[in-house]
Amino acid sequence: MKKTKENKSSLKATFQKRTSSIILSLIIGLVVISFVFGGLQSMRGTPDTVAKVGDHPIKIKEFERAYSQLVQSYSRMFGGKPLTSKQIEQMGIQKTVISRLINQKLIIVLAEKIGIRPSDHEIRETIKGIPNLKTNDQFDVSKYKTILRLNGWTPHEFEKMIRSDIKLKSAAGFLDTVPLSNGFIGDIGKFKSENIKVQMVAFSKNNMQKHIKVSKGEVNNFLKKKENVKDMENTFNRRKSEYDRPEQVKARHILIRVSEKTRIEAKKKIDAIYKKATPGNFKKLARKNTEDPSGKKTGGDLKWFARGTMDPAFEKVAFNTRPGTISKPVLSRFGQHIIYVEKIKKAYNATFEKHKFDIVKEHLQRKKRPELKKLVADLKNKIKKHLEKKQYRKIKKLEKEYGFQFIRDLFVNKLDGLPQKYNFDNQHLEKLFANPASKVHVFDDVITVSIIRTDVPSTKEKKDFEIDTNLEKETQNYTLRPKLNQDILKTLSEKVTIKDYKIIR
Repeated sequence: MKKTKENKSSLKATFQKRTSSIILSLIIGLVVISFVFGGLQSMRGTPDTVAKVGDHPIKIKEFERAYSQLVQSYSRMFGGKPLTSKQIEQMGIQKTVISRLINQKLIIVLAEKIGIRPSDHEIRETIKGIPNLKTNDQFDVSKYKTILRLNGWTPHEFEKMIRSDIKLKSAAGFLDTVPLSNGFIGDIGKFKSENIKVQMVAFSKNNMQKHIKVSKGEVNNFLKKKENVKDMENTFNRRKSEYDRPEQVKARHILIRVSEKTRIEAKKKIDAIYKKATPGNFKKLARKNTEDPSGKKTGGDLKWFARGTMDPAFEKVAFNTRPGTISKPVLSRFGQHIIYVEKIKKAYNATFEKHKFDIVKEHLQRKKRPELKKLVADLKNKIKKHLEKKQYRKIKKLEKEYGFQFIRDLFVNKLDGLPQKYNFDNQHLEKLFANPASKVHVFDDVITVSIIRTDVPSTKEKKDFEIDTNLEKETQNYTLRPKLNQDILKTLSEKVTIKDYKIIR
């Protein structure tokens, strides 16, 4: 069958859809679900049935057992405390249980359609092999009867459950072992080997607002109106936390870890280091002696930190040590430390008067839409011109000035496309691959601008993209199957009829 370009660029999606359809064709039309979310009271004609999938009812006993297990599981997450009815309702536990049971029944229907029918002998052997039904490694009939009695099951009901469980596991195994053809893996390799070399600039238009010029005169004229001042004061009050700064310390430390056995030894060791330590040799001593793994590389550097971010005992000493000096040993929950306090920044309480110029400037910048449009257009044209001429140093200078992202030598294949964070659709990707030889593409939407230069990789670079067929098969098995299983159940849930009798509320 001849593939279109669109199909090629979405190979994985097409494969999943095609494979799902093969399995779904066995099921759709045979599955009918009719159930009620909301309680366990009786339904007309089905007093013991909560839901039905094809010929497989979900009995109230089955629902209660799954419901109880899920409630207990959530309860353990909350430290073993019983859940309230409100918590159960907020978590949607009842609906989750029904959904899980329906999915299980769907897979059992699939098992029957692909010919999985456990024999009576298989059922008997499975029951005999259940560890809880054995005594001295032998099947214990009395234990079997006791468990049936305690759970209110008849032998027939229990055997039916075991039969369903075998079907469920076998069908799940079938979904996990549908073979991927060599042809499919070959297609994967083909599309992964179709690569282009990309130089890319991407920026948000709104982020360019801060580069629009606003003069002091414009700010002062704006502030002459009392209503404008009031508006800006309100803006400042809403954003005050952005401008405030807590007291901060820049410090280094040396850590010696402590256990019950090494308590005395650790204290002696830190005392010996403290006697030798000076501001001049502290970094070197930290690299040699600290037992903080990151401090080995950084010379114990903790950078700037505020109150509430460190161990309380450590923090108390750090904020009470004079800058340029080393503290006496201090014990924290991590061990024994000495702390070299390099600098301290006092807390800063922002006021409107100190920040009104910046707030007004930002406000006026947002109002200058024509200026923003011109700035974006000029920047876009400059970058395009520099990319066409491979003037990458000039782009680096613009990157530093405007704060956008310049991506160098990114290799993009036709299957995976550009990383998701760039929000590129298949149409954009097709344009990049249509004529990649020294071509510059500009994509300008409402929010972002992307300017991309494409080149054909060299022969040497292409060799790096040759794939190992066996490894690719394993990779695709791992990544595609969970998605395929989800798609099958999702498609089924969209196709089947769901009817709410509105009996239970």
